[in-house]
Amino acid sequence: MPEPFASSPHYFLTSNEKGVFAIRLGDETIAKETEDSGYGQFVQWWKTEFGHDLLDFSHESIYGLVPNTFLFLHPDSLIKYCRNAGRMLIATRHGFRETMKVWVGGPEFHMLEIVQHFDPLTGEPTPIIGNTPKDPPGIGVSQRVLQELNDRLKEESHDARRISSWTIDRTFVFGICYGAYFYASMIGWQF
Repeated sequence: MPEPFASSPHYFLTSNEKGVFAIRLGDETIAKETEDSGYGQFVQWWKTEFGHDLLDFSHESIYGLVPNTFLFLHPDSLIKYCRNAGRMLIATRHGFRETMKVWVGGPEFHMLEIVQHFDPLTGEPTPIIGNTPKDPPGIGVSQRVLQELNDRLKEESHDARRISSWTIDRTFVFGICYGAYFYASMIGWQF
């Protein structure tokens, strides 16, 4: 049985444009060559998380892993990536919107839709300014991560809400009180 996310490692997989993958734990890349580099711990964690060891990590590419993709195995890793990369994900009233499902070595992953800007006249995606690529990488999450994110989406103060297209409603009482004080002082009331 998988461990709770609070004590689970923040693993994610990345693949470049050729489909060559890397295993990441936080900001560190895990070397695939040696068991003591954390690779053995990752393989054991994968078996526990997904209930089987059908995935062969000894090759350069993994069957089913789409090139130029991030697969997040912990919600906090996804949230950190979205914050650092300035990404926002589309969410409907049912939760984060999936574009497709992919099976990576057996387990199912859900590809999430990224918010993009479109030219209102042509309907084409607008170029992104800065060092962000025009075609951002695909973002996928495991079923368990998707469920956790969708559950947390309903909490306005949770970080999952901040990376979603849902609004965050706030009321600032200070402005109302200050405005009332300013108006009262203009008409001569003393406090």
